[in-house]
Amino acid sequence: MINVMITNAWHDDNKGDCGIVLAIIEMLSRVVPIKVTLVSEFAEEDKRFKGAYRYILSEFPEIEVIASPWPIFPVLRSRTSFLIYKVAKKFMHGYISKKNFKKYVSKNLSVLPKLIADPSTETTGSQVVDRYLKKVRNADIVVAKGGSYIFSNATPQGDERLARVLFPLYLAVSQKKKVVLFAQSICDLESETSKAISSPILNNAHVLLRENKSKQYLERTFGLECSVVQDAAFCLSEKPDLRLPILDWMESEKNKGIRLIGFTVRPWTYGNENKVINKLIAIMEFITTRDTSAKIMLIPQVTGPGEFEDDRVMIRKVFEAAGKNLKDKVIVVDDDYSPFILKEIYRRLWFLVGTRLHSVIFSLSSGVPAIALSYSPHKSEGVMDMVGLSDFVFPVDDLPLDACFKAVEQIYNDRDVFANNVLLKVKERSIDSLVIAAELLNDEAIKDINHGLTYCDIEWISALKPS
Repeated sequence: MINVMITNAWHDDNKGDCGIVLAIIEMLSRVVPIKVTLVSEFAEEDKRFKGAYRYILSEFPEIEVIASPWPIFPVLRSRTSFLIYKVAKKFMHGYISKKNFKKYVSKNLSVLPKLIADPSTETTGSQVVDRYLKKVRNADIVVAKGGSYIFSNATPQGDERLARVLFPLYLAVSQKKKVVLFAQSICDLESETSKAISSPILNNAHVLLRENKSKQYLERTFGLECSVVQDAAFCLSEKPDLRLPILDWMESEKNKGIRLIGFTVRPWTYGNENKVINKLIAIMEFITTRDTSAKIMLIPQVTGPGEFEDDRVMIRKVFEAAGKNLKDKVIVVDDDYSPFILKEIYRRLWFLVGTRLHSVIFSLSSGVPAIALSYSPHKSEGVMDMVGLSDFVFPVDDLPLDACFKAVEQIYNDRDVFANNVLLKVKERSIDSLVIAAELLNDEAIKDINHGLTYCDIEWISALKPS
């Protein structure tokens, strides 16, 4: 039995993040028996922590879930400081000054020099950190869940978020544990502070990236040579025996000759929302005009946590903006489904148009063609390029409609060949990922990694201390 710790778990309302965790557990379980400890992004005091992993625990009830070790609450002791923090958090840290950022980040990370000097140190003065250390010392390997969360926007708030995200990995490296960054997209570490925060982890972990854009970025910015694997969610298993009313209805529609076209649409905070909505409607109208047997399904890939992340908010806006003729051909899906059920929904589509990258990944890995509308070119374009679909990804904030229409036509003209070719590539890369998973559980695979932070690595902590 190998003890595996998986860090940076977000929330099962986000089916992409949930699917990544489920797929990693499935992959590692195929190699050897494992015992999993899942480390949340949320503190115990955060109301989002409770119930955040309902789908993961439903599939793997033996998993132990623990809260984030980031000791933010003990640091902000006074009621005034706590209220300032709560207000700042509510507004995405918009009111945290640079001085306050330096103060609480330096305090939170002040445990590291002691741990690096003596990894056997049993007490750091922080109960939150000490509880985590007991768990990490029992781990044989620490895996940072894949995705796109290692970045900073070069502000104090962005650097604080980056330090918080990497903190569990700092502690793991301080204990000389095997640390693996699995299938990551890493970018936007341009400020000196963000480089100083991330370098000790990047230099002391086995870094596996999910697309070549990140590989090129790390080579250029940090001089790192990294391997590239596919996004873990491509490897999520299928459950074809699932029986649900929505799946039965979809089968019934297919038997009537109806082609179901899926759309995933996310809340848009990056620019002109009405412009995006109008262009999405234009694509739907093109499809339903071209194919009178088509119906559009608006499917929520993400349902929280929080309304600003809930796809159903945008779905309602798109539906309300559609004309009557289009509305008659649109089905709004309002329920919250697990990643496994979503994969079965996507598997029954004719094709998908997705603004959520993992809805596209779930579709492609189920043998269903997909067009990606990218809100984050670094990851979406890179992941689509990995499966040979760079001509089927478009920027959602400035959608080139003629190019989108052309992509739709290509799918209609050669759907089966398209789907089979992509599925073959996905399966080949899935085998590669499984081989890598096996190697990660083997000491020999990462024997050349020089684990252990140095005082030089964390000089930035001293630099952050308030004067």
